[in-house]
Amino acid sequence: MVKGSTFDAPAPDIPPGVGDQGALVTHATYQLFMVLVTLLALAIAFAYYLIPLPATVDQVLYVVDSLVAVVLLYDFFAHLFSKRGRVRYLLTYGWLDLLGALPGLPALRLVRLPSLAIMLRELRETTSKDVRTAARQRLAESTLLAVVLVVLLVVTIGSVLIVLIEAPVKNANIKTGEDAVWWAIVTVATVGYGDKFPVTPMGRLIGTAMIVVGVSLFSVLTSYIATQFMARRKSTGVSEVELLRQEMQAAFVESQHRAAAENAVLQAEITALRELLTANDTSPKP
Repeated sequence: MVKGSTFDAPAPDIPPGVGDQGALVTHATYQLFMVLVTLLALAIAFAYYLIPLPATVDQVLYVVDSLVAVVLLYDFFAHLFSKRGRVRYLLTYGWLDLLGALPGLPALRLVRLPSLAIMLRELRETTSKDVRTAARQRLAESTLLAVVLVVLLVVTIGSVLIVLIEAPVKNANIKTGEDAVWWAIVTVATVGYGDKFPVTPMGRLIGTAMIVVGVSLFSVLTSYIATQFMARRKSTGVSEVELLRQEMQAAFVESQHRAAAENAVLQAEITALRELLTANDTSPKP
């Protein structure tokens, strides 16, 4: 990484490394994720201010922008607490990152443009083609990052579609952007409170698609977490087969020692018995 740059340290959930390609790939993967999140935030801000949309859709974009701001805030604190020169970071680009991550005003996302330019420049200049290719592949394997990104996209698209379809209907209960985002989050999470639900056939079709996506996402996430636990267990400790083999070997060695000790005692008793017989032998010698 470029020393002294804004993003020369990985996020705290990414193990740091110096000079090895694995650390470069991990860092590039996280940066690709943040590039996509920043582009999503900029797209939402662009649509919110420059595209004439219904008020309900603007409400959806405003709420989703606040959700994206949470991810941007995490990125700011991740870089702040993983950097050595925190004061320098805050005085150069850090305050822009913080300002661009504050929720409540989508226009603030434009302040993230310098950070976006720096991330793209670092990805282009400080990583080789092989590292960038591996990072793009690893983004799909980094399940937690991928799930967060896909959930944001699904909630955004699903909320916009459902509010456009349901809000004009007279007996619908999804009337505002807040209702749409709440319904989308609950549906993707497969919680299903039932307080908000679509009443039109097209709305129910969208709901079905979001349920399928939500089940798939959280199934993949659950499998990933289980795999990570198993991988850590294998990497930090011996397997059950190896443990059983060690126990059997220890028991065999112990039984050998016990047999040797018993054999020594038996030999000593035989020797003592022979000496006793020899001493008590009173038969006349020829």
